Amino acid sequence: MKVLAINGSPHKGNTLKVIKSVSEILEESKEIQVEIIHLSDLNLQTCMGCFQCILKGSENCPLKDDRDFLISKIMDSDGVIFGSPVYVMHVTSIFKNMVDRFAFICHRPRFFKKPAMVVSTTAAWGLKDPLKYMEGVINVWGFSVTTKLGLKTPPHELYLDKHKKKIASAASEFYNSLKRRDNIKPSTMQVVQFYVQRRIFGDPQLKDIMPRDYIFFNNEVGKYYFTDSLKVSLSKRMLGRLISKLIKI
Repeated sequence: MKVLAINGSPHKGNTLKVIKSVSEILEESKEIQVEIIHLSDLNLQTCMGCFQCILKGSENCPLKDDRDFLISKIMDSDGVIFGSPVYVMHVTSIFKNMVDRFAFICHRPRFFKKPAMVVSTTAAWGLKDPLKYMEGVINVWGFSVTTKLGLKTPPHELYLDKHKKKIASAASEFYNSLKRRDNIKPSTMQVVQFYVQRRIFGDPQLKDIMPRDYIFFNNEVGKYYFTDSLKVSLSKRMLGRLISKLIKI
């Protein structure tokens, strides 16, 4: 199995040390290979907010850089570790820019049957919001976020022994989710997301306003979810339909 780890820190500090510790534990199984990518090493230009990727398709983005390379790496993986230290109560600017450059994936999710792990470190406080933010966005992309790991660390030094058990427990949890990835089912919120987005973007009234989304939700999605490869329970489908009917275009 191939795991991709994305380090969202602008330097190779505590967050990377945690990612490497998790990676070493995963690779002990001999079943998993981990590749670490540093966002700071990629050419990811700042999102201009032009909306072209959402309106007309990602190929119409005026920025030609490493965005599609990163997407292909994610698609080629069996699971992904996302890491960002806490910078003033949130993720780093380069991690947020990656999220912004993936805005069209929020409209047209694609990362299915892929467990994800989110990692964050902070010198003192502020772990809750970045971890919650990463989990929320990554789930919207289609992932199943199975593991969250937040650690309080000194600014320049990570005492791995202090966090050894917590790191090992998180690595084990993520490893188990990788082993069970073929049995992944979309969460209730993900199913509701599908029905609501299909109700909005698949409506003929928005055909000329959101053309790429209109095509996607009318021609490229499954019957009960973004993809037919994932099973959706009747109760989740019923809830999704009910909530979507409350939406007014």
